[in-house]
Amino acid sequence: MQGLFKVAISLFLVIIFTFTTVVKPATALSIDFNVDNESMELYETAKKVGQTAIAITSATSAAAGLSGGAGIMSSLAGAGAVVGGGAIAGIGVLGAGPTAVTTMLMDQVLRDDENLASSEREARAVGRRMTAVGATAASAGAASAIAVSGSVTGLSAAGITSGLAAIGTTVGGGMAAGATITIAAPAVAAAAVGYGGYQIWKQLSKD
Repeated sequence: MQGLFKVAISLFLVIIFTFTTVVKPATALSIDFNVDNESMELYETAKKVGQTAIAITSATSAAAGLSGGAGIMSSLAGAGAVVGGGAIAGIGVLGAGPTAVTTMLMDQVLRDDENLASSEREARAVGRRMTAVGATAASAGAASAIAVSGSVTGLSAAGITSGLAAIGTTVGGGMAAGATITIAAPAVAAAAVGYGGYQIWKQLSKD
């Protein structure tokens, strides 16, 4: 339960990042963010998708045995070996499942419907594309974050260990929390950026 709480905090941090880098600049363009009932329903659904991603990631991390420094590196390396890589590749492998599920769920949340207004259909299409963008960007950013966050830079064994530990300290945890955050990031970003893209485009498209 404590680990799940840490991941929930990580979700909050990702949403804050999305707000400050995407939503907040958009409001500077004098966009009127009056959210209608349909958008609120989609928001609540998207939030549940994010919560599902957290639950899946927590279970994935537990199943992979991500506890203890040596155990974490061994588990990540083992997962990475599936695709011919190492520990960094392992983070991508373990995160692929939750990310795929989240992407599929967001595609359903923002599914096309020919009965909707053209502006709504267009906003949903943007949201679906941004879901993939958010997942890809977070996946690519995870390795960079690990490489530069720790006291030992780079992606050597010492660098990965140090980087994960440093990331984990952002939520009051350690290396295990850092590993869980980086594994969860693509799935959480997919939901947050996907819905954010939908909502911003919808507001921009208003007359």
